[in-house]
Amino acid sequence: MEHYIYFKTTQFRPDFRLVCEWISENVDDVDTEGDSHNPASKEWTWLYLSNRKTKNEYAEIEQTKENSEIYEIQSSKAEFGYFLAYFLAKETNAEISLDNNFESIIELSELKNKIVNFNINDSLKRTQNSIWRKATLEKPYPNQ
Repeated sequence: MEHYIYFKTTQFRPDFRLVCEWISENVDDVDTEGDSHNPASKEWTWLYLSNRKTKNEYAEIEQTKENSEIYEIQSSKAEFGYFLAYFLAKETNAEISLDNNFESIIELSELKNKIVNFNINDSLKRTQNSIWRKATLEKPYPNQ
């Protein structure tokens, strides 16, 4: 069964590798597909993620056709979708909703209460100091 959650933002998304780092300490544990033209691009509109370490844990994040400010997160597990939505909302100052009309906004604190099987604090620390925050289009691999 697929689960859906939506975020609405006018800001760019984070480097997709930062999203991978949010999910796992080792970005190599996350398979991805997407439309990022450069690894450091923040203009992606579609991203598929699959955690290699956890069976049946995947999500697809895609800009909606109806409104370019709204992104749909379709996930294999509701909590995994909430976990991704939490990060993307923090990174992009987004509003979160369970419906694409945004009739009912979910506050970050409420969303955080729905996340019990992921360590938000560890993920926040890991992404806060990530090397990918230093990546630019001109230098997408700042550690080289």
